[in-house]
Amino acid sequence: MNEEDKNKRITQMCNFIIQEAKEKVNEINLKTDNDFALEKQMMVHNSKLKLQKDFKQMEKDIQTQKRIVKAKAEAAHRVKLMDEREQLIQDVKEAAIDALIPATKDEKKYKDMLKKLIIQGLIKLNEAKATVLCRECDVSLVQEAIKEAGPEYKKLIQETTGATPSCDLTLNPDGKSLPPPPDGSGAKSCAGGIKLLAHGDRLVLDNTLDSRVQIAYEQLMPQVRQQLFATRI
Repeated sequence: MNEEDKNKRITQMCNFIIQEAKEKVNEINLKTDNDFALEKQMMVHNSKLKLQKDFKQMEKDIQTQKRIVKAKAEAAHRVKLMDEREQLIQDVKEAAIDALIPATKDEKKYKDMLKKLIIQGLIKLNEAKATVLCRECDVSLVQEAIKEAGPEYKKLIQETTGATPSCDLTLNPDGKSLPPPPDGSGAKSCAGGIKLLAHGDRLVLDNTLDSRVQIAYEQLMPQVRQQLFATRI
């Protein structure tokens, strides 16, 4: 093989190698492009899935927040409604007390009421000595009521038990007294009636008009609520 044939053979081999290399490069580039396109497609798909998941979670959070806000608003409304109803019931109670005030203006009837309250209190206390508390404006009426209540109490006990009870009553000792009548200021007040105390003020029997209204108020509460509120909260 002469020199020219050698060179031609070498040139052919080089061209073959170069061609193979080019084809290999093209193959690698094609695979790279395909891999990149696939990876890009996967990234886009995964991003969409994540966005969808995040959106659903966000939507769920928004709905939860809406329910929380609604529940708080409903609870606040119920509390407001309950407060308004309670205030209305208190207004009814205060109106009942105010309605009793005219009864204290008729001295004859009021004195008779005071006498009966004192006798009832003495029967319940069953004590020989007791303190009577009244409003300062009722002192003179209560003094008269005490004078009449003592003998009637003794007579009642004698007739029912045969015993002769003692009845030593002291009125408003040491400057003690019940609060004054209501004046609309909201200050502590008393609509009328008396309190009986015994054994160093450890025994207390509240026979004020306020106490009587409170007892009736508690006993009639179901009926009052039924009359005022037709439906539940």
